[in-house]
Amino acid sequence: VLLVLNNNLFVFCDDEFSPFNNQVLNGALVHVKGGSDPVVERTGRLLKERMRSVISALPWNLPVELIPELVTYVVSMVNWVPRGSGVGAAARELFIGRKLNYAELSLAFGDYVQCYDKNIKRKNSITEPRSNGCIAIRSMFNGSGTWRFYNPATKACWHANKWNALPTPVEVIARMNDIAGESREL
Repeated sequence: VLLVLNNNLFVFCDDEFSPFNNQVLNGALVHVKGGSDPVVERTGRLLKERMRSVISALPWNLPVELIPELVTYVVSMVNWVPRGSGVGAAARELFIGRKLNYAELSLAFGDYVQCYDKNIKRKNSITEPRSNGCIAIRSMFNGSGTWRFYNPATKACWHANKWNALPTPVEVIARMNDIAGESREL
């Protein structure tokens, strides 16, 4: 797990990565922490708490294959929160050197959207789709508003810059529950 806190980059992992301890990466000091460190334990509790809150707000069961995406989403959101004092920049702002564009936070994990797909050939047909129904996973924070989406029909992830947020249809909730059931049976 990679977490940026107060201009320090914390990598929470096993001791096999200890050669990277106290190295400077992109202007941030890297700290490799083991499982018995109090900072690691508190950070682990924080991330689990945030993930549980996201999962409880979803109208469908979370498929196992989306858990790593949820971890990435939660860690990126924690990194955009300003310091505990409320004064100064967020840790990620310090790390990447640019301010947060709040338009990049227009969606949340699990939101349903209709995404414009540039690969679909546009015809003036009312029977062919012009967009795909997808689940928002996370912002790419690339400055252009790109988000990563999960398409329940294909079980594939892809990126898009244009979408329309809509209420989640019952069919999509049923499909996501089916995918979650399939992934738990494996």
